[in-house]
Amino acid sequence: MDASTRLSDLLTKADLANLLGISTRTLDRWHIRRIGPARIRVGHFVFYRPSDVDDWLEQHINL
Repeated sequence: MDASTRLSDLLTKADLANLLGISTRTLDRWHIRRIGPARIRVGHFVFYRPSDVDDWLEQHINL
């Protein structure tokens, strides 16, 4: 985690699932298949940087 990212700035798995309108299980499946946004694991907790989610979304826009 770089110095500009604070724990309070990170999205939880539930936060991201709600934003995307999917289940947390789908996020887990995407991680296993390596097709989801980059994530950070701290102990048993999973977090996502908003910038990583934005980058991932930009790569997956269907034009």
